[in-house]
Amino acid sequence: MVVLQAAKLINLAFDKRSHNILYIKVEDSVNIILDLVYKGKWRGYGEKIVKNPKNHFVLMTLALMLAIVPVQAAFAAEEYLYMLPNEHSVTGDFVWISKGDSVYYEWLNDGSIHGVGFGVYYFDGSSKLISNKTAGSGNGGAWASFTAPYTGNYFLKANCGGAGQTGCVGSGFIRY
Repeated sequence: MVVLQAAKLINLAFDKRSHNILYIKVEDSVNIILDLVYKGKWRGYGEKIVKNPKNHFVLMTLALMLAIVPVQAAFAAEEYLYMLPNEHSVTGDFVWISKGDSVYYEWLNDGSIHGVGFGVYYFDGSSKLISNKTAGSGNGGAWASFTAPYTGNYFLKANCGGAGQTGCVGSGFIRY
């Protein structure tokens, strides 16, 4: 219980497809609350999961989960990219990837009127497409993975439909 009280607000889990973030809030020694954040907005569910401080099983489970989450983050990094309906093309930030590292990327549409072409590029002064996929319109999605052929800067880029088209909504990420 001391570990949980010291943190006060802890990011417990992140769902990549729905962009939900699950937080644990410790109000006092009796109340532990789960809150859900959706795309950066608090949803205020505030569901109490521990009402009795003698419920050691729940507290031990939460402590174990909190210990595992930082370990998972140490093994993989992710860079997210979002597309709004008025955008035709979006480009993510550079990420440094070493030759031979495994790279996973995906895109998920959220009611797009066109398909979205997306891919991972290597940048060494000019952009070189390494791998690409297309996520279908509506709520279509796609993913792929590859082994990095070079050490250097990579980025994720997504394009809505054909030349200059807009009306796509979705998000994607690159994990390395």
